[in-house]
Amino acid sequence: WNREEFEALGMHMPRFGERLQRLEEAADLGRQLFDHGIATLDGTSVVARDLPESPLPATKPRILLGGGSDRLLDIAGRYADMLDLNGTSRSPAVAGRDLPTADIIRKLSTTMDELERSVPRVRTASVAAGRPAEAVGMTIMLGFVARCTAAEVPAVANRFRTRVGLPEGPLDACPYALIGEPSQIADALAERRERLQLEAVLLGGNQDWETIATIRRLAE
Repeated sequence: WNREEFEALGMHMPRFGERLQRLEEAADLGRQLFDHGIATLDGTSVVARDLPESPLPATKPRILLGGGSDRLLDIAGRYADMLDLNGTSRSPAVAGRDLPTADIIRKLSTTMDELERSVPRVRTASVAAGRPAEAVGMTIMLGFVARCTAAEVPAVANRFRTRVGLPEGPLDACPYALIGEPSQIADALAERRERLQLEAVLLGGNQDWETIATIRRLAE
């Protein structure tokens, strides 16, 4: 999704639909190899004829995908072992010249209610593909974490928002933000674990070790 990575390789970044098609074919190839040890695929970007998995790994790899568009959720349901939920098709698109900032805006503009709707879509896609309903484990990356007093929460939330050009406002409903006292953070983590059926939470951004230790303890 990041244009700078394509440019660093001297490549032109394809349109979203083409990138998703490539991703689906790669995920299909991996799923066949890891499940059966051999793959045959006649795709647009990926073509394989009785391709064996060689050398065989001691531990079967797991496929992790990340994203939140409806098409990505369907791909994950069909092929992934893990899905890192990042926004939804109703969230602002990651577009423009500054894609990293657009990605932050996408996260901060996503609500728990919106993200929760992604889980049953993945489960439905898994069943339709002949997989168990809960074949895909869910994760989210918490990139906006701050330990502070309850009174300081609004000011901290405003700093996160205004840093990327969003108007001031709360982040209580944002699944990627954890702001407040340890008890508030613990309650928010418990709610997200239940509503999003999370297998793990990932910590992004420049977090100090004390914050990381606190989040890990509260998430256990």
